[in-house]
Amino acid sequence: MKTTFNGTPLMDLFDKLPEINEEADKENVRVFGQYGITYSGQIRHTCVLCGKKVNIEGSVSCNGHKLICTQCVYTYFEGDYSAVFEWYKEDN
Repeated sequence: MKTTFNGTPLMDLFDKLPEINEEADKENVRVFGQYGITYSGQIRHTCVLCGKKVNIEGSVSCNGHKLICTQCVYTYFEGDYSAVFEWYKEDN
Protein backbone atom coordinates (compact mmCIF):
# COMPACT_ATOMS: atom_id res chain seq x y z
CA MET A 1 0.00 0.00 0.00
CA LYS A 2 1.37 3.40 -1.00
CA THR A 3 1.63 6.04 1.71
CA THR A 4 2.66 9.67 2.09
CA PHE A 5 6.03 10.45 3.63
CA ASN A 6 4.08 10.85 6.91
CA GLY A 7 2.81 7.27 6.61
CA THR A 8 -0.80 8.08 5.73
CA PRO A 9 -2.24 5.62 3.19
CA LEU A 10 -2.93 7.46 -0.08
CA MET A 11 -6.43 6.01 -0.35
CA ASP A 12 -7.28 7.61 3.00
CA LEU A 13 -6.33 10.99 1.54
CA PHE A 14 -8.15 10.42 -1.75
CA ASP A 15 -11.35 9.36 0.02
CA LYS A 16 -11.44 12.66 1.95
CA LEU A 17 -11.01 14.96 -1.05
CA PRO A 18 -13.82 17.34 -1.94
CA GLU A 19 -15.53 16.74 -5.26
CA ILE A 20 -13.64 18.12 -8.24
CA ASN A 21 -15.16 21.17 -9.91
CA GLU A 22 -15.55 19.65 -13.40
CA GLU A 23 -16.28 22.99 -15.11
CA ALA A 24 -13.11 24.55 -13.69
CA ASP A 25 -11.17 21.43 -14.70
CA LYS A 26 -12.33 21.69 -18.33
CA GLU A 27 -11.56 25.41 -18.43
CA ASN A 28 -8.10 24.88 -16.90
CA VAL A 29 -7.27 22.28 -19.56
CA ARG A 30 -8.50 24.63 -22.30
CA VAL A 31 -6.52 27.60 -20.95
CA PHE A 32 -3.40 25.50 -20.43
CA GLY A 33 -3.70 24.27 -24.01
CA GLN A 34 -3.97 27.85 -25.22
CA TYR A 35 -1.18 29.43 -23.14
CA GLY A 36 0.91 26.55 -21.77
CA ILE A 37 3.40 28.00 -19.31
CA THR A 38 3.74 31.31 -21.17
CA TYR A 39 3.40 34.17 -18.70
CA SER A 40 3.02 31.63 -15.92
CA GLY A 41 2.67 34.36 -13.30
CA GLN A 42 -0.69 35.52 -14.66
CA ILE A 43 -3.72 34.35 -12.72
CA ARG A 44 -5.78 32.40 -15.27
CA HIS A 45 -6.64 29.12 -13.57
CA THR A 46 -8.95 27.90 -10.82
CA CYS A 47 -8.11 25.29 -8.18
CA VAL A 48 -10.51 22.38 -8.77
CA LEU A 49 -10.70 21.63 -5.03
CA CYS A 50 -11.09 25.02 -3.30
CA GLY A 51 -12.01 27.36 -6.17
CA LYS A 52 -9.13 29.79 -5.55
CA LYS A 53 -7.90 31.70 -8.62
CA VAL A 54 -4.24 30.83 -9.19
CA ASN A 55 -1.38 31.05 -11.64
CA ILE A 56 0.75 28.19 -12.93
CA GLU A 57 3.57 29.07 -10.53
CA GLY A 58 1.28 28.65 -7.50
CA SER A 59 -0.30 25.39 -8.57
CA VAL A 60 0.34 21.86 -9.74
CA SER A 61 -1.44 20.03 -12.53
CA CYS A 62 -1.16 17.55 -15.35
CA ASN A 63 -1.34 19.90 -18.36
CA GLY A 64 -4.12 21.83 -16.62
CA HIS A 65 -6.07 18.72 -15.59
CA LYS A 66 -6.80 18.40 -11.86
CA LEU A 67 -5.05 21.72 -11.24
CA ILE A 68 -4.78 22.46 -7.54
CA CYS A 69 -3.24 25.33 -5.61
CA THR A 70 -0.24 24.76 -3.36
CA GLN A 71 -2.45 25.43 -0.33
CA CYS A 72 -4.56 22.39 -1.25
CA VAL A 73 -1.40 20.31 -1.66
CA TYR A 74 -0.76 20.92 2.03
CA THR A 75 -4.41 20.82 3.14
CA TYR A 76 -5.42 17.60 1.39
CA PHE A 77 -2.15 15.81 0.55
CA GLU A 78 -0.03 16.58 3.65
CA GLY A 79 2.34 18.59 1.44
CA ASP A 80 3.42 15.42 -0.34
CA TYR A 81 3.62 16.16 -4.07
CA SER A 82 4.17 12.49 -4.84
CA ALA A 83 0.70 11.84 -3.40
CA VAL A 84 -0.71 14.46 -5.81
CA PHE A 85 0.97 12.70 -8.74
CA GLU A 86 -0.52 9.37 -7.61
CA TRP A 87 -3.94 11.06 -7.50
CA TYR A 88 -3.44 12.10 -11.13
CA LYS A 89 -2.87 8.45 -12.08
CA GLU A 90 -6.15 7.45 -10.42
CA ASP A 91 -8.19 8.43 -13.54
CA ASN A 92 -6.03 6.56 -15.99
